[in-house]
Amino acid sequence: MRGFTILELVIVISITSIIALSAYPLLQSDGQMSLDTAAKMVKTDILFTQRLAMSQGRSRSVTFVSGQSWYLYGSGAPGPEPLRRDLARMDGSLVVGSDVTVTFNSLGEPSPMTTDTSITILGRGGSISVTITPYTGKTSVGNL
Repeated sequence: MRGFTILELVIVISITSIIALSAYPLLQSDGQMSLDTAAKMVKTDILFTQRLAMSQGRSRSVTFVSGQSWYLYGSGAPGPEPLRRDLARMDGSLVVGSDVTVTFNSLGEPSPMTTDTSITILGRGGSISVTITPYTGKTSVGNL
């Protein structure tokens, strides 16, 4: 006799179900995933700018413009042209929700900042914020 036993069929169906259930959330939350990814990218670019300021011993800035899908980072004089990150390349619905310019001095301190500064990113999945703390420039990502 050739064929499959009931036990073999149950095992195959069970494994297939587990794989499908684990992949389902990834397929349903595209908007939130792109927001999370964009926020992590913004955080990385802020940290890059901070470290660039420290390594070059010069002030460097990150500039966000409300309503735009792009922002500038690593800018400062003297130096090369600022780098531009376009969030629309990741997801066409992503835009910056706040006007913010953060300048890091040669010690890596965001100045002039006395309170936390937040950059908001808006998209289909809602909104998310990237917060920079004064003095240390610690950057964190959190949902709004």
